[in-house]
Amino acid sequence: PSPDSVIKLQVGDKIYTAKVGTLTKHSEFFARQFSGRWDLAQMMDENSIYVFEGTDSFTHVFDYIVHGVYPIFFASGRFHQIGEYAKVLAEADYFQVEGLAKWLREKKYLQAFKEEFEWREVEGLDHLDSVFLDRYTQANEETHFEFHPTMWTKKTYVCPRGISVHYGQPNSCGQACAKAECRDYEDRFVKELVWNTAVMVKRIVVDEKLCRE
Repeated sequence: PSPDSVIKLQVGDKIYTAKVGTLTKHSEFFARQFSGRWDLAQMMDENSIYVFEGTDSFTHVFDYIVHGVYPIFFASGRFHQIGEYAKVLAEADYFQVEGLAKWLREKKYLQAFKEEFEWREVEGLDHLDSVFLDRYTQANEETHFEFHPTMWTKKTYVCPRGISVHYGQPNSCGQACAKAECRDYEDRFVKELVWNTAVMVKRIVVDEKLCRE
């Protein structure tokens, strides 16, 4: 077949379709098969589908061959799934996809992520909604949040005339309020319990350049 011929591959219980030239570019295994040294007629079944032994991990090998994409297995922002990389490496070795195998052996996937941390102070406990969370999430990152509520006491100004709109706003009081002032300085304030929340924003950012050939 010519490099532009479209071939169907059956690997395990899945079927993949690609051009001969694409398969042979990155895989010595396929390059040998389509070199003319093998009897292709004997390798094909009646539906002209190549049949090879393989596992579901071949999907990631095929993605690399066709799209130049390296696999990433990162579980819930905590750790790489080393076992999955090992499966793909075994499959890449079998199909002799050296570019992918080299990337996996050198553990380049460990460089594909970086962690960023940021602390944010949020007043109260009722602002931790999806709108707040979405502001810190981007398309190329995985974001995790830790919430640390804290309670503290603050002094709040009280208008001597009892005007509610002056509550907590000493600059709103005028001369009439000053004339009505009969308490000492400390009595002009009341103590209030206030809840604040310290939010730790942890971003796991993907370096997309390292995930492509």
